[in-house]
Amino acid sequence: MDEKRYSIAQVINSFSKGGAELLSYAIAKGISNNISSHVISISSCKFGIKSGIIDDLNSRGVKTYSLNKKPHGELFKAIISLRRYIKENHLKIIHTHCESPDVIGRIATLGLNVKLISTLHTHYPYPGRRLRGWCVERCLNFKTSKLVECSPHMEKAWRYLGYIPEKVVSNPNGIDPSRFRLDPIRAKEQWSENLNLPKDALFMVSVGRVVKSKGHDVLVQSFHCIHAKYPKLYLIIAGAQDTEPEFYHYVSNLVEEKGLKGKVLLIGEINDVPSLMAAADLIVIPSRWEGLSLAFLETLAVGKPFISTRIVPHIDVLPPDLQKNLVAPDSVDELSKKIEESLQRTQVQVERGNLTRKLVEEQFNESQMIGNYVKIYEEVLNQSA
Repeated sequence: MDEKRYSIAQVINSFSKGGAELLSYAIAKGISNNISSHVISISSCKFGIKSGIIDDLNSRGVKTYSLNKKPHGELFKAIISLRRYIKENHLKIIHTHCESPDVIGRIATLGLNVKLISTLHTHYPYPGRRLRGWCVERCLNFKTSKLVECSPHMEKAWRYLGYIPEKVVSNPNGIDPSRFRLDPIRAKEQWSENLNLPKDALFMVSVGRVVKSKGHDVLVQSFHCIHAKYPKLYLIIAGAQDTEPEFYHYVSNLVEEKGLKGKVLLIGEINDVPSLMAAADLIVIPSRWEGLSLAFLETLAVGKPFISTRIVPHIDVLPPDLQKNLVAPDSVDELSKKIEESLQRTQVQVERGNLTRKLVEEQFNESQMIGNYVKIYEEVLNQSA
């Protein structure tokens, strides 16, 4: 393939550190040596500038652009803006991530010789708007050249969206496992100092946006059930707090109501997730539903004791022996008991950590995922040649 022979844009909700967004940055940077690579945000680029995300992308040869759509409105303006950008930059493929980018991307490319690929990031699309989503997809999914499953066994989700099997391809999410090979003692010292916690504190860590799907309210209630037995234990929740403000305030108020202020720390979005995970004594992923979250893969890569929920992507990824770490979603009682069980370090947990690291390196590696996306791009372009 000739160098920079064609142009591809990843279209995302925002320049944030959500899982779908982080995945799109990895793809955009990973293909930028051979393909003209772009990342387009539906909403404002303010956070992307402040956080350094845009500078990082630009330094790797990735062009960035924002449609500056407001949260509730300006849909038509965003569609026109994206359509203009596609024409001006001669884009050949639009790769959309999540529902709003999917809808805007498909409308913007109507009548253009542009292929659209969409990654399905959840087993439960359009939560709370199922009928609306069903109608929208029946009108627009003809424009999608390929739908990519980010996790195995997402058939129920894509059939709800109205896709036929021939349009669906599987490419599980991947991460760079080398980022998670850190010294846990040094990481613990660093975070104890950063958070002003005792040096002998036990860290129970959960990473992910504070939104209903992530289940942090269940985790707080479970922590309340057992914290009196473990005076050195602290719950640290790291993730964006502005995606669902009402739910964040609910979780924050729950911490106050349960008398857990100072024991449960809502520290917001952080730049150094690998070091916080390395510092953890226990990592908990209490999600109600997911696609295949990067936080879950990162948890496996760091090799620490963990608990996650018994939902489809976690069951699909973990071999039977490691499924002992799974609990039912929304079960405060089951999660509380599993936390107590997991706080006891054993050789079995060390061995399980070695297994999870190997699992990520062999099956959920970022470079492998990016290579598979390049093959998908080439297949779609060749079909139209």
